[in-house]
Amino acid sequence: MLDADNLFLQNTDELFQCGQFCATFINPCVFHTGLFVLQPSTVVFNDMVNELRNGRENPDGADQGFIASYFPELLDKPLFHPPSNGTKLEGTYRLPLGYQMDASYY
Repeated sequence: MLDADNLFLQNTDELFQCGQFCATFINPCVFHTGLFVLQPSTVVFNDMVNELRNGRENPDGADQGFIASYFPELLDKPLFHPPSNGTKLEGTYRLPLGYQMDASYY
């Protein structure tokens, strides 16, 4: 997924190797949903819809809060390093900060 205000400065095809879910942390505790990788899955989609119906905790009332509460284990996952042989990884990974920079870093 990609917010409309993102600008790619180079090819990012390696993100297609990034497992079932990958996102970048904007601070030590919260990941950002301006760019994230989510492998298409009807099981995950149906579960997310069910969680919305059941009133899953959503701290900010927006997509970022819901997705952060749905994938709370991301903080403990390894950093994504794309395999040089092009194989797709399994699992969940943190994306390096370079995938979600904003003006505050300059």
